[in-house]
Amino acid sequence: MVHIFSQNRQEQIGLALLVLIGIMSLYFLVSSLNQWKTARNTPNSAYPGLTITVDGEGKAFAVPDTGKFTYGVTARAATVSEAQKQVTERSNTIIASLKEAGVEEKNIKTIAYNVYPRYEWQQTARTVEGKNVLVGYEVSQSNEVKIKDTTKAGDLLGKVGSLGATDVSGLTFTQENEDAAKDDARKNAIDDANRKARILADQLGVIIVRTTGFSEYGTDGQPIPMYDMEMARDSMVAGNQAATPQIALGENEVVSKVSITYEIR
Repeated sequence: MVHIFSQNRQEQIGLALLVLIGIMSLYFLVSSLNQWKTARNTPNSAYPGLTITVDGEGKAFAVPDTGKFTYGVTARAATVSEAQKQVTERSNTIIASLKEAGVEEKNIKTIAYNVYPRYEWQQTARTVEGKNVLVGYEVSQSNEVKIKDTTKAGDLLGKVGSLGATDVSGLTFTQENEDAAKDDARKNAIDDANRKARILADQLGVIIVRTTGFSEYGTDGQPIPMYDMEMARDSMVAGNQAATPQIALGENEVVSKVSITYEIR
């Protein structure tokens, strides 16, 4: 009787162990399956999903509040000192006139000053031979002017032309602070990319999970008004009165282009 009882007891214990092992195996299987599903659907999953990349473009416009232009004064003379004297007198007259018109001294900057010897090829009447002969010197000075009051741009251009500037060029208009326009352009570009991404995801039958990559590249387009010195001189009336060209400020266009990568499932 004792032997039979002991054998039954062992069978019951073995059966209980088998049931326990089965329950634990099922638990770990279900737990592993749930963890895999969670990792697969979690944005921060270590298992990267498929991605799509979409480009977007945005623009913003701003009225310029600052202008810049350059002008040059050139003189030729038999000696360097004489040519320098002529350039200095004309340049000082122009600078004084600009200051009287409201341009601050800090906004007038000399960007180039050059002295060149001038040679001419001379040939004698009795022979075909000749040589370069020094006949004088050319001196030039170029200044850059920043205009804080853009309504005066036309008047200032006409003024420097009438006071002896030999060339005027490089008139551009910009914003002193372009950050606001750049921010607006970037936002419009991101909105454009998001719109395209939603359309593409719908067409592909997928769901956008998150943004995984972003890059931006942009260009600032600026209208460049043109000023023709020859036309200005031709339009001057008697008495050396300054010609005043009509300058259109227009709007500066700021463009932002972005590329955004989205994870999908």
